Amino acid sequence: MIDVFGSIRNNLEENRRIPTRTLLNLNPSSQVCYDANDKQLGSCLRQVWLEKTDQIKTNPIGVSAMMAGFSGNWWEDWFIDKLKEVGLYYTHSFSLTDVNRLVKGIGDVVIKNPTTGLLELGEIKTYDGSNYYGATALLGNTKTPPKPKDKHLLQTFRYSLIKKDEFAINNLFYIDRACGSFNRNKQFKIELFESNNNLYPKISTIWNNQHYEYVDTRISDQGIYKAEETLLGYFSTNSIPPPEFTETFTSEEINIKFSAKEIPQYIYDKYMKDPENNPIGDMACKYCAFSKGTCRDWS
Repeated sequence: MIDVFGSIRNNLEENRRIPTRTLLNLNPSSQVCYDANDKQLGSCLRQVWLEKTDQIKTNPIGVSAMMAGFSGNWWEDWFIDKLKEVGLYYTHSFSLTDVNRLVKGIGDVVIKNPTTGLLELGEIKTYDGSNYYGATALLGNTKTPPKPKDKHLLQTFRYSLIKKDEFAINNLFYIDRACGSFNRNKQFKIELFESNNNLYPKISTIWNNQHYEYVDTRISDQGIYKAEETLLGYFSTNSIPPPEFTETFTSEEINIKFSAKEIPQYIYDKYMKDPENNPIGDMACKYCAFSKGTCRDWS
């Protein structure tokens, strides 16, 4: 029997560690933001610097994640087709740029609100609804409200800042690619909320069959601009940002963080059974393409 899937796997894995030439544009899909305590949210400056300077990816995404990315593109096309069928579609795949800060991205879709007649931005994401912990973090439960992923909220908020004079509302659409239930698809409305001369994202959604909204004060326009200016400064001096996150915690750090409920029980249990093969560190490092080698080599 021909090993068809083995051949496909080899093709997907081929050359994925080799760097590719990139342009020096800051992409909202890898947005960084400083909170009020100067803690980085989203991607880290060091990761973006390594990406933009074409360094070797020592922790490339796995084949399963690549397949999820492919399916995400298909779901996005499906969603846009459905928007056309129900009369909400206006346009899609359009450039969003902040020339002064070298920020450039591609917006997913613009819809027309049939009630107000106004146009609204929209970002389309997929998630694995069969993953209990990931789905609960996104959808919430009877006691915990729904919450978009920081990475996606930052991207959507950055697009809102770029287009704040044209669009009052942005939407973040999540499609459950596991197709567990149509009700596991989720929509968040993102608006700009001004307070003390700062802009913050105001997030609205449905929770427990009622309207629910909150302002995420960790994220602000000033925090985003500061991160972008800091990163451009590192590029201009050809120097690498220091590491913000920790790839592997010590056993003492793990116990402290577990006691503070910063590490989930199931992750801690796996670590306790086999510490060597189940190390714990910051999640930003776990999914960073430059961990397990390149990031440490620049220390």
